[in-house]
Amino acid sequence: MKTINRKAFQERIIHRYLLEGFYLRSPKVLSLLPHNLRKMQINAVIPESSEIRTRPDMKLYFKNRSKPHSIEVKWSTDTNKNERQLKHLEKTNGSLFFLKGEPISNLENVNQQRLDSEDIQKWIRESSARLWLDTLSEYGEPESKKSWLLVMRGTYDYHWNKMKKVSPGKRSFWAFQNAKSTFDSIFKIGKGDNLYIMFALFGGTQQAVTKDIKKITYSKFHIEKFKIGEPHYFDESTKQGCIFEKSTNMSIDKRKYVHFISFESSDKGQEKNLNKQQTRKELSTIWDKICWSANHVGGIPVELNTSQANLLEKFF
Repeated sequence: MKTINRKAFQERIIHRYLLEGFYLRSPKVLSLLPHNLRKMQINAVIPESSEIRTRPDMKLYFKNRSKPHSIEVKWSTDTNKNERQLKHLEKTNGSLFFLKGEPISNLENVNQQRLDSEDIQKWIRESSARLWLDTLSEYGEPESKKSWLLVMRGTYDYHWNKMKKVSPGKRSFWAFQNAKSTFDSIFKIGKGDNLYIMFALFGGTQQAVTKDIKKITYSKFHIEKFKIGEPHYFDESTKQGCIFEKSTNMSIDKRKYVHFISFESSDKGQEKNLNKQQTRKELSTIWDKICWSANHVGGIPVELNTSQANLLEKFF
């Protein structure tokens, strides 16, 4: 007898639900943590991090707390009991999240919590199109590409040149700070998307970019076009993971820039001066996007529609 495989979802769908929930501070997801951790600031969620002889489904690093919190996820506590994983949770005072079954008896010092199936279903309904495109992108060029703008200003050149020393050639990478506005963008960026980076000096200062384009007294900029490689990843190493930090040997709980993206060079535009009337006129329709990217937590990507992306293509 041939039956239909009804396991349409793998455990990793729950991992993704938890990862996004932790970063976006979903009350349902945060309530799964031990009481003493629920109000602490999460600095990084590292999926499937390697440990000696075991691999937790994810580790949570909290700001200024050197000890990470290990998490295991199970569809059911009645099956697939990995004794090595359970002993690791006991040893590290970790958490076990499950959908079916009951808490495992005789499991000491482990926070065991039942996942909310309805909340997971709600998240899947809201995220299904994005998750589907993410999956397709792993098997070749995406069916449709989004376009993003990232504005780098002030002392960006110091960090950019520092990055290019360890990653010469076409491949580049960048990192972003923890902030809701950051996650609103990077969780939507897809592999193969277009990324326009505006390297700019506005008024020769690092102050916030004014929303009134007419008040910009001085500006030089050029735009480069890139293709997104990996939309969101973590680097636990100190060589690249700490490249934008003040110290080259900083622990994960103290790092400021923990959310990385990689991209490859596609095209480079000529340097322009915003003082020119024609240039101001061309950029005025997307000036709100430029300000948003430039003024939020050291620069974040903002999504562009087709006409806005076509406008930037004029600078090449």
